[in-house]
Parts: sequence; structure tokens; C-alpha cells
Amino acid sequence: MRFIVLLFWFLVGTDIATAGDSDLLGEWDCGVTELVTEGNLLDMDIHHTIQFRPDGTSTDYHTYSYKGIDGVWFTVAYSGPWTLEDNTLTAITTSSEFSDASHAEILQSHELLQLLQFEKNEYKSHVVELSPARFSTIDDDSDDPYICERK
Repeated sequence: MRFIVLLFWFLVGTDIATAGDSDLLGEWDCGVTELVTEGNLLDMDIHHTIQFRPDGTSTDYHTYSYKGIDGVWFTVAYSGPWTLEDNTLTAITTSSEFSDASHAEILQSHELLQLLQFEKNEYKSHVVELSPARFSTIDDDSDDPYICERK
């Protein structure tokens, strides 16, 4: 779960010095990450997109697809405020909810949603690049940049 949380905030970045909050506005596709569990029982691909809005809120969409089980997927929307100051992107998760799923029963699974909660609700990352087409950030816990492309 920590990996998913870190991944979420590696995504949010900028090419800085002259970049501002408005440069992040819009929708970004941050690619697919693989989640591998002990025993490979719940291995998933997680497709990540994020939307930054001018009112200072964002929604981070994680679409989880089970490996080995075709057609079973669900999307969780993690929402809250964001800021960009001195090349530091800060995002706070204040709510999370299912936004879509392959099966209606999944949308009613409060236990599953609880399992997918982040370990902490505030994340900071350092903006490395921001252009009209993409942005990247680096988290304090990693040397690898996380890259998103504008949708």
C-alpha cells in the first residue's frame, strides 16, 4: 500500500523556476504501475490519472485491474486540495470513493475501499520538469522521477 501512496505523489510535478500553479491545471495521464502482493494472489495493474482544478482541488484516479482475472476492475477517486510553492507540490487527500467499477457489487465494498486508503493524507514532492505536454516530480523517498503526460 505504501508503494501506491508514494506512486500517487511522484506523479505531480513541474519544470520549475518559472512554472506556476496554472501550469499544472488540467488532466494528466501518469501511466500504469504494477502492484505485486505476497503470493501473487492480488497482483494488479494500476492506471493513474490526475486532474488539477483552478479552485485548488485535485482528484487522483487509480484504476485497479486484477491480473489473471479478465474484466474485473475498479476506479478509486482520491480528492483534496493541492498547492505548488517553491517547486514543492503538496497534495492532501481529504476523501476517497469508488468512481466506477466493472461490477456493481464492487462499488458497495466499504471493506475494499478501506484497504485502499493511503497511509498518510499529505504528500510532498519536488517538481523536476513542467512543460505543456508533461511534468515530473521526485519524492523525498525516491531518486526516480515520476512522469505524467497531458491528456
